[in-house]
Amino acid sequence: MLGVILWSNAVSRQAVIWCEDHGPLAYLAGRVGTAVTGAWPGEGSLVEVETITDGGVRRVIRLTPVGREISLAPRLLRECDDAEPERPFFPTE
Repeated sequence: MLGVILWSNAVSRQAVIWCEDHGPLAYLAGRVGTAVTGAWPGEGSLVEVETITDGGVRRVIRLTPVGREISLAPRLLRECDDAEPERPFFPTE
């Protein structure tokens, strides 16, 4: 199933992932079962995951990045900073 990384830590090799089935968030700890060959995937990365429930926690047992690293969160933040704020609309009679 597809997922989007919400939080990631490259040093500890951990991530929290939202999954397309809208179930509980999935947790990834370590490289076991990952097909990550380059940089550790960051927030906003699209990934394909396989999960299991272990002790009431949804854990990722297989993770494969989908496409290239897009770093969506930083890009969206930059675009928001660059955007001109909208003026409020006040209807007149």
